[in-house]
Amino acid sequence: MHHKALLMIDMQKGSFTPETPRYDTDGVVNRINCLANKFRASGNHVFYI
Repeated sequence: MHHKALLMIDMQKGSFTPETPRYDTDGVVNRINCLANKFRASGNHVFYI
């Protein structure tokens, strides 16, 4: 049996502030959340570092 996991690195809320603007912030966060939800729904683990 093969197991999968999603590893999120350095997705800190402090990195997404008006003082530190990022390209397509809402889109990036939404895509990350969607991917994490799909992993969990498939019985896989999501790790945040």
